[in-house]
Amino acid sequence: MKFSLIILIVCLFLGCKSINPLLVGTWKGEDGYVNNTIANKKWVFTRFANGTYTVNFKYDFNGKFTELTENGTWKTKNNIYYEKTKEMKKYDSFVFEIKNDSTIKYTAIKLDKTTDVASKNVYSFIDHKITK
Repeated sequence: MKFSLIILIVCLFLGCKSINPLLVGTWKGEDGYVNNTIANKKWVFTRFANGTYTVNFKYDFNGKFTELTENGTWKTKNNIYYEKTKEMKKYDSFVFEIKNDSTIKYTAIKLDKTTDVASKNVYSFIDHKITK
């Protein structure tokens, strides 16, 4: 909580644009759906106050493991979260709902066709903040 407050104060004075400081930090999540198949996908997602991010994915397809690291940019406007890699033509967009200081729910609005869950009708997930 103190970290988020410090980021908020810095952003107010330095003019951080389109970054919700409550989303800055390291988060983890899990999903059971990838490319129309049932799989286990886990991630550790770090959002930086400068609008960049790194996410490390671990996929488990029936005991066959794959890891992937993705880097990109992110921003927010109102309660909409946007993220984009350099390979993507457009931002993925999600409505985000802050449940508490350590839990945020995201529900997809529009996904780039290259996103691994783009074919899913309704996609949502929950991130949990990792505290040290």
